[in-house]
Amino acid sequence: MDTPSTPSQPHILKTKHTCSVCDIRRLLLDASNDENLPPTLACEIKCRGPFLPGDPIYKSGDPLTTIYAVTSGCIKTETINYEGYIQATGFYLRGEVFGYEALGENQHAYDAYAIDRTWLCELPMTALNSICLQNPRSLSRLFKLISQHNRAHLSLTSVCGRTADQRIFDFLCNLSERLQRQKCAVLNELSLPMTKEDIANYLGITPETISRSLRRLDKAGLITYKGKMFSIVADAREVMNDSG
Repeated sequence: MDTPSTPSQPHILKTKHTCSVCDIRRLLLDASNDENLPPTLACEIKCRGPFLPGDPIYKSGDPLTTIYAVTSGCIKTETINYEGYIQATGFYLRGEVFGYEALGENQHAYDAYAIDRTWLCELPMTALNSICLQNPRSLSRLFKLISQHNRAHLSLTSVCGRTADQRIFDFLCNLSERLQRQKCAVLNELSLPMTKEDIANYLGITPETISRSLRRLDKAGLITYKGKMFSIVADAREVMNDSG
């Protein structure tokens, strides 16, 4: 894999952490049994940024030292597939944790890049290990986050007789649910943080297919789409499920 470019500018490191939707914060709250983070736990979290589009977060083979959560922006992970091509493996939005694919081997399996102006929260693995040893609920929460992401990834990337329109619609629904859960959406109108090329690479289809499918879904009244803005029309999920 190509060596990523160096960060576009020096990153600012903050110790204050106020993001109420961050999954790292939820892990620590599980450990503290309190609605507010104790100072000793809050001080373990560092906020770093801004990362600009194309800035690397870590590379495949780097040792696992930190678990990350997106404070703002979007992160893409990618790897080299068996044919030697770059393959997107995931997108992480505000509040979502990433970097945990390294837990088994203690080194990262993917490259991670910012694809938008991004700030990150960082929790050292030494602190996470200590927290999980003291409170098994935090470990259970971490496993649940990993399981949820893996199930969603397998569902979205599986072909299994599904048309391109169905796969793209499912991707948009998944994205919509995540953005709304993390309070990144105004009403039902959402902005795609990634490009059509990124989506096509992740789903294993061509950018041209993405464009045609978006037009068909829009014309069928299942979504509204203009530029990078989209929304899922009410009852569209039921219509798509019935047609499948």
